[in-house]
Formats: sequence, C-alpha cells, structure tokens
Amino acid sequence: MTLVEQTRQRSRWPVRRTLKALEIPRGSYYRWRRVEAWEKPRPRSPTGSMYELLDSERQAIIDYALKHPQVRHRELAWRMLDEGVCGVSSSSVYRVLREADLVCRWKPKARVKGSGRDAKPGRPDQKWSAEGGTSSMCGSQAKTTIC
Repeated sequence: MTLVEQTRQRSRWPVRRTLKALEIPRGSYYRWRRVEAWEKPRPRSPTGSMYELLDSERQAIIDYALKHPQVRHRELAWRMLDEGVCGVSSSSVYRVLREADLVCRWKPKARVKGSGRDAKPGRPDQKWSAEGGTSSMCGSQAKTTIC
C-alpha cells in the first residue's frame, strides 16, 4: 500500500495509471485500502448528542409533572412550552417520566375466550340471535331481534 502511495506522490499520476505501471490489480489495491480503513482507530465521538436533554430540563419536567399529576405527557409538553418552563417534545417528556417511574402505563384487560356470550347455541347449525328488547314507535310496540 505504501509503495503505491509513494509512487503516486512522486510521479503525480492518477491511481489507475500508477497501479498499471506497478502491475497491481485495482481490486487488490482497493481491497487493501478497505482493510486498512477498518484497522485504523476511529475517532471517538463526543459523549451524548446535541439533542440530548440537559439535567436542568429533566428536573424541570419532573417538577412540573409532580405539580400537575392529572395531566398526561402530551399536554405537559405543550403547557411547559406555553409557560416557558422548557421546550421539549412530548416523547421526551414521556421518556423522562418513564425513567422516573411517574408514568402509569396502560394495561389491557385480560380477556377470557368466549366470555362475551351468556347463552351458547345448542347445535352447530343453530342460528344465533339476540333480543334487542322492545321499542315503541307512534304508540305501537315492536319486538326487535338481531340476527
């Protein structure tokens, strides 16, 4: 690899011409470069993100949520923005509240299969119907059946 780079710098030729003069296949050269790139230590990125919440913002969200326990995260985000507490998204508010165990997650009710019907049909070919009750229109009563 260094031979190719040195020759290229000295001759000021393009890579393709340098490789042809040295009789090195282009595929080999670019494979060497790819392997060499993987072996180089990568520069460390700074910890965190520029979009990460500050500790003061996290504490402001928690304090505001404790003052308003009946308000959900979406409305909290808008209220905090309107009142100038902090300007964060509702998903960030939810994430902070979840990490602080201040969110009550919705849990669906456990359903038992077939618990919705009181009476079951007696035979496989029996028609299922439920009575809707009686209704009166213009003084006359009618019985409603839903099939």
